[in-house]
Amino acid sequence: MHPQNSPPGKWRLFPVLSLILVCLHLPLLLAGSNWAASKALLAGVLQSALGAVAMCAAWQAARRSEGYVRIFWRFQQSGLFLWFLAQCLATFYDAVLHKPIDQPWPSDLLFFVWMTPAFLSLFIDPHKEPQQIRWTQWLDFAQVGILVVSLYIFAFEIPNHWQFPGFSVEILALWVSVARNIFVVTLFAAWTLRSQSDQVRSLYRRTTAFLLLYSLAECPYLYLQVYQGLRPGTLWDLPFSLAFALAAVLIATSNIQSLQPAALPREAPKSSSLLTRFALKVVPFFFPMAILLMAAHIAEQQFAIAVCAVVASFACSSARIILTERQQLRSDAALQDRNALLKSVFEGTGDAIFVKDHQGRYIIVNQAVANFFKKPIEQIIGKTAFDLADQQTAQQLTKDDLEILQTGKSVTVDFQMAHQGTTHYFLVTRAPYRDSNGQIIGVIGITRDISQYRAIEARLRQSQKMEAIGTLAGGVAHDFNNILMVVTGYSSVLAEALCDNAQLHGHVEQIQKAGERATALTRQLLAFSRKQTIQPIKLNLNDVVTAIEKFLHRLIGENIVISSSLAPTLGSALADPGQIEQVILNLAVNARDAMPDGGKLSIQTRNTTVRDPKSYGQLEIKPGEYVELSVSDSGVGIEPSVQSHIFEPFFTTKPAGKGTGLGLSTVYGIVQQAGGFVTFQSAPGTGTTFRILLPRIESTTIDTTSPTDHVALVHGGETVLLVEDDASVCELVQSVLVFQGYSVLAARRPFEAEAIMKSHSGPIHLLLSDVILPGMSGADLSRRLIAINPNMRVLFMSGYIDDSAVRQEIRERGTAYLQKPFSPKDLIKKVREVLDSVPAL
Repeated sequence: MHPQNSPPGKWRLFPVLSLILVCLHLPLLLAGSNWAASKALLAGVLQSALGAVAMCAAWQAARRSEGYVRIFWRFQQSGLFLWFLAQCLATFYDAVLHKPIDQPWPSDLLFFVWMTPAFLSLFIDPHKEPQQIRWTQWLDFAQVGILVVSLYIFAFEIPNHWQFPGFSVEILALWVSVARNIFVVTLFAAWTLRSQSDQVRSLYRRTTAFLLLYSLAECPYLYLQVYQGLRPGTLWDLPFSLAFALAAVLIATSNIQSLQPAALPREAPKSSSLLTRFALKVVPFFFPMAILLMAAHIAEQQFAIAVCAVVASFACSSARIILTERQQLRSDAALQDRNALLKSVFEGTGDAIFVKDHQGRYIIVNQAVANFFKKPIEQIIGKTAFDLADQQTAQQLTKDDLEILQTGKSVTVDFQMAHQGTTHYFLVTRAPYRDSNGQIIGVIGITRDISQYRAIEARLRQSQKMEAIGTLAGGVAHDFNNILMVVTGYSSVLAEALCDNAQLHGHVEQIQKAGERATALTRQLLAFSRKQTIQPIKLNLNDVVTAIEKFLHRLIGENIVISSSLAPTLGSALADPGQIEQVILNLAVNARDAMPDGGKLSIQTRNTTVRDPKSYGQLEIKPGEYVELSVSDSGVGIEPSVQSHIFEPFFTTKPAGKGTGLGLSTVYGIVQQAGGFVTFQSAPGTGTTFRILLPRIESTTIDTTSPTDHVALVHGGETVLLVEDDASVCELVQSVLVFQGYSVLAARRPFEAEAIMKSHSGPIHLLLSDVILPGMSGADLSRRLIAINPNMRVLFMSGYIDDSAVRQEIRERGTAYLQKPFSPKDLIKKVREVLDSVPAL
């Protein structure tokens, strides 16, 4: 016996007490005739005590158990209590009152009904959780009790209506008791054999053993009592004592406190549940009628008892009918609620849900399935996919059905198919549909249209690819701008020095032109990668279009007609005008290349409100107020296979040497950096329309235009602290500034600049620093140095800024900035401008 399942230490008390009482009972029964007067009394008391010990053992077993086990022992305890009470009364009537045994005693009724609780315990389902007895069951049990008592009164208290010569009440009691014992023991044995739970079988087996031994003791005792006038106090009492001693041992040693889930079968035996349901259905209808028939004879001698029996029986029956009706109403309401919930889930989801039978016919479908087939639900039920769709579609819809029916495993697949004129992507999960016996009788499926998610996924991949390429482009531009800074800077110096030598001066001019083309290329890379530092202003797109329109006529040729439609009350946007011009130029050049034989280029501006991003083909667009710039052409259009790549850098459909592939990627980067969105619509042969959406700003927005462009003095004598980690660039800038009369303190690292600031005895008028420095950004360095010298001006320079927060700070705080590569003239002009301005920090 496992320690944790063993009964508590008190269980030994009951077997020991039973053994002691049996040991006392045996010598008492063997005593001589001198004890005859008191032998019957003492024997009855000992037998009552043995019944009490068995009853207490059952009480203790119920007390330490739970669920069905507790209920089972409570019923056995009730039956043992009835026997104990009957034995006490029988002992009193026999040994104290000395009543003759041929007259009825009150104990006879209790001996007649004491097995009833044990019998009723067989009709409690041990497999039902949570385990409790319903009110309807209590009423059925009460009905059984009323029937048993009425039957006893009918048979033994008023025997006149059935008595005939040679057959006495005592003989009837004998045969009824024998039949009752055989019936109850047989039922317990049958329940023991067919129980699928080892724990439940153990409970039934212990009770069967006790009842069998009790029956073997009672049957010969009653026979001798009827035919030979046997009295209590003989050795025939000993089997009763042994039976109750065995009951105490069996109950006390039971180690089952609750039914474990592992011990329960998957399903209760259907025969058991059917028999139980049949028995409980018969009780409310058959028992009251049987009691009424018996009460008609009982009323002849005991009218009050007959009336009480009939009233009690019909009251139980009526109460059960009322409770059952209320229970049915609650069950119906709960079922309706569950059906409503299932219907809400079934119809509320946008997914197509269906159930098919073994032949592939639709049994249940929701509205989404009906929308897919474009048929009412009534026309879909009972038909297969091949009856409702074309062969190819039906094959897709029934794929894997056979495998599910054969293997019983769920399958989730995705596929694409043409639906309603476009290609759709679907994700479908199919699972086996099983009946109550677990047999597979069909397929359950849920289908979701994931076309929108696939589109979002594609745009996300495109965005990630663009971001990765942008980071690479920005890094290349940074190093390339430092190289171009040296090339263009020294070429400018050479151009001035060789102005008298026409041949050499021409060579230097070619170097300068190549540097300018390279500079334009790197600026396109920076615009695409959104690493370019811009200074946006409150801008009216109409002004930009009007200013560039004349240039567009010369750029795209006379065979293309340009028309513009500008909204008269166009709102303002916050953008860099030079970048917006570049956007228009790039789109115009692409339109020109798409119309080699001429055509029409349309430029339109308007105010627009975005409410549904789907209408623009981009879910990333935030609802709100926008200023829209659209550029349309009547060219050849864009092939669908190309459309997903048009914003990729260096992607071009033009012949080699005819384009860099940076035009549209630059447009994309500029618009994104301005906080806007770019979309397009195109089809082969119908032209292309690009739409630029920029957030509209209120008219009260502060104009963030740059300071007035004027240079009061070219030469200067101020002190400049130059911080540049590239040696060539540092040397070039230092030489240009020194040549103009400035005193330059050069540092290659931020900590060197701090050391110079602290050690220099004179004033430092300007900090000229690269933004990207090893160990510390130029913005952080400027804050530290300004804390030491608050009157110092600041001028930043950089090939690109990879930190968006630093770019934002430069724009918002109006800090002076020079984009590399810059010419010596631009450097001198900007330095003078900053020195003559109010300190920015």
